Amino acid sequence: MRCVGTSTQQCVTTASGCLDWSSPLACGFSANSYPICTAGACSIGCNTGFANCDQLGSTGCEVETRTDLANCGQCNNRCSSVGGTPSCGAGQCTIQCNATRGNCNNDVRDGCEALLLTDSRNCGACGRDCLGGACSGGVCQPVILATGLSPARIAIDAQFVYWTNEGTSANNYTDGFISRVPKNGGAPVTLLNNLPRPMGIAVDATDLVFTTLGPSNVPYNYQGGTVRRLPLSGGTATFIATSQAAPWSVALNAGTVYWTCGGTYTQSGGVSYYQHDGAVKKAAKDGSGFTVLASSLEEPVALAFPGWVTNNGPTVVWALRGGFLSSAGGVMEYTPGLTPRMLATGQPWPMSIAADTDYAYYPVHGGGVRKVLLSGSASPFVIRDTLGGNSAQGIVIDATSVYWPESGGGVLRKAPRGGGVTTDLHTITNNTTGPRGLAADAQALYWVAEFSGSILRLAK
Repeated sequence: MRCVGTSTQQCVTTASGCLDWSSPLACGFSANSYPICTAGACSIGCNTGFANCDQLGSTGCEVETRTDLANCGQCNNRCSSVGGTPSCGAGQCTIQCNATRGNCNNDVRDGCEALLLTDSRNCGACGRDCLGGACSGGVCQPVILATGLSPARIAIDAQFVYWTNEGTSANNYTDGFISRVPKNGGAPVTLLNNLPRPMGIAVDATDLVFTTLGPSNVPYNYQGGTVRRLPLSGGTATFIATSQAAPWSVALNAGTVYWTCGGTYTQSGGVSYYQHDGAVKKAAKDGSGFTVLASSLEEPVALAFPGWVTNNGPTVVWALRGGFLSSAGGVMEYTPGLTPRMLATGQPWPMSIAADTDYAYYPVHGGGVRKVLLSGSASPFVIRDTLGGNSAQGIVIDATSVYWPESGGGVLRKAPRGGGVTTDLHTITNNTTGPRGLAADAQALYWVAEFSGSILRLAK
């Protein structure tokens, strides 16, 4: 085979097969190709990074596959432009997604396939699963697990959400009950009923413990409270303690039950007067080992465990609501064998508390959230300032964030544990549901909505 002349640009094959090419470029081949002879036929080979995509010898290897969007890496491999701006570099397709789209399957062949504003599996960002909730505007919406209730407080384990239902004022709060529902949704089940205003609740691997305030229509007059235990395996509830004054909260730690007694109020001329007789107590699940950890307190309403453990038990911290005096609110700490001590004073009505090994975290009236060193060596640090709103009745922390529901504005919020920008996770626009009580696992937040009577779950 040989080229004949320079003007006709023809290749000739002889009976003896291929011959040397005398002038391959003269036969119409581009600089990106080179002539080859295969099985007695004349063809071309392409230089690295180029391809003969139109299959014409006359145009040679016309496509640079290293950068061509329609032939990236090889002929006819078009880089997808779905939801973004594609590019081809070194023969590989990439794509820059638009603000509301995501390449969440890490496959450039279908571009930025995810609609981040509405995709409940990739809501606002790739991999953010709303766990059954809708995605609206790139924000996960809560799932209602149960409704038509009178919920007060909440607790969770690996499988279920548990809550106390206060009952109704029409029945003098003698018709309270305790329920649970699977965390992934399902039919709620009533575990106990006809309870006198159940309030605090906690759960471990074997037991559910809860408090009752006692039947009363007199504000703050809860002197017949109890602490009780219900085995998760079934059976009847047994008393751990009776005649407790306003046992608002309860917690479990290593098989021991801890609770706060808010104390008593007296009535005179239609005015309630706090008696400064709050206490924090503990006992074994069977009621033995009853111990008063601290007394004459300014209305303790919530407690938490920082994770410090001595030979005599764990360190406990609690929030002092302070009666009707915001100046009396604060945070206290108790380590077995030592005298209880104040970590923070003059805190306006903290209603809940959480703790890690360094800090106690608590909300204050006005929508603020603070933390204080457990060593008591510094003033409280402001995570969110008091910018309006009510004190939260519930607060939880994880490795990076602190979460709380603000009842006055109907907003579920989070902020970095070290302080920073506050994010509104969910806003209740009708301002009537009263978020109250909060629990969390690694994937979701759970809370009770007091006035709408609902139990809700929201993906973190």
